[in-house]
Amino acid sequence: STMASSTESKKKLVCYVTNYAQQRKGDGKFMPSDVDPNLCTHIILAFAKVEKNKLTPSNPADSEHGGIYEKVNQLKKSNPKLKTLLAVGGGSKERIRNIIEMSSSPSSRQEFIKSVTKTLNSFGFDGLDMDWEHPSNSKEKHNYTLLMQELRKTFDKKNTRFLLSAAVPAGFETINTGYDVPALSRSVDFLNLMTYDFHGPWDKHTGHNTPLYSSPNDTPYSKKLTVSNAASTWVHKGAPKDKIMIGMATYGRTFTLANPASSGVGAMAVSGGRPGLYTRKSGCLAYYEICQMLKNGAHYEWDKNTFVPYAVKGDQWIGYDNESSIRKKTAWLRENGYGGAMVWTMDFDDFKGNFSDTNFPLIKTIKSELRIDM
Repeated sequence: STMASSTESKKKLVCYVTNYAQQRKGDGKFMPSDVDPNLCTHIILAFAKVEKNKLTPSNPADSEHGGIYEKVNQLKKSNPKLKTLLAVGGGSKERIRNIIEMSSSPSSRQEFIKSVTKTLNSFGFDGLDMDWEHPSNSKEKHNYTLLMQELRKTFDKKNTRFLLSAAVPAGFETINTGYDVPALSRSVDFLNLMTYDFHGPWDKHTGHNTPLYSSPNDTPYSKKLTVSNAASTWVHKGAPKDKIMIGMATYGRTFTLANPASSGVGAMAVSGGRPGLYTRKSGCLAYYEICQMLKNGAHYEWDKNTFVPYAVKGDQWIGYDNESSIRKKTAWLRENGYGGAMVWTMDFDDFKGNFSDTNFPLIKTIKSELRIDM
């Protein structure tokens, strides 16, 4: 019916772009001009930081004339329907400390909120994505709830109503400790569920970055570490499905095997995998770097329990997502009534199309499966 198709098309495709991808070398260098403005419904630029209670560019050049703040918003000239958000936070200890401090009193929160509306207005951003990773006790949880409520109140007052989203964790304990789910859900337009990094080099044995389902040979604890379980947890705790964006990874988690002869899921690993030529970080490879390894003869396996692939080359083990697993996840989220997909990140996809029939093969797969018509 026409009714179904009109609600279908309301699905969101929320894509993160990082401000540090422009510093990568050669084919890894990702500029705002590399963004396809007709691909995602929302683009979130990561990350700004909090300094002295104010929203501050993490790199001073970002907010200068001709900088990335300006360039990301210029994409809306090509697609006026595109929404842009600025993400604040990220993972470093110092950044988290500054957010904790800012959120701890009504006056410092107001100071922050003023600086937010000023920044969003002056660059033409449509909203803010709060990326506090993560409130870690009941006091921080309470202050986070208040901060988000006060942001929402201010955003609603403006003539142009700003969007408010939050990047939120997939781990059960982290959700319990830091998040008042019903209150947070009321404050935000959508939640960006970080349903990835379920397994990684920190485990000392191989495992999938983002399994959709668990495997019969998983431990009881490991059985919880899946996309489907994390999403249900948020729903059970009070988040409306249509506000939940299921996080998709365009990168893989990599391991160095203890013994190349033992290379299945759960095999012993001594460390993260070797750094990629472009991304240069142990334990993580961009999809385009994984494609290069497959082209160079890495052995490919599909895990039929968890609906994700992995690749092995010598002592290197990579758990990642390809077009098939992404299609599977997207069909699953659509069939289960979730609000859409979130992607970390645009700059890890094969954005040049060097290894695929098209550029952005993973994000394009999500888009076609969500039936988004930009």
